[in-house]
Amino acid sequence: MEKTRFVVRVAMCVALLIGGQMALSGVSGIEIVTVMLLCFCFHYGIRYGIAVATTFSLLRCIPSLNMPVTPTSAKKRMFLLIL
Repeated sequence: MEKTRFVVRVAMCVALLIGGQMALSGVSGIEIVTVMLLCFCFHYGIRYGIAVATTFSLLRCIPSLNMPVTPTSAKKRMFLLIL
């Protein structure tokens, strides 16, 4: 049960990081990922922080997540994430 809780928390934190980054991608000079990652580390501990940072970094290497956000690319991105 503890391993499941760990995986679910890491997945939720990574989803929040990706969502926050995509939501504020149009605003220049705002780096929300660093602040949110520090908050996750402070609240859940360094073990969760390292897992979240590693997972987030690996997911950012997927080309479908690096596309610019437009209405058509957002639909395409969601389709690729579902696959």
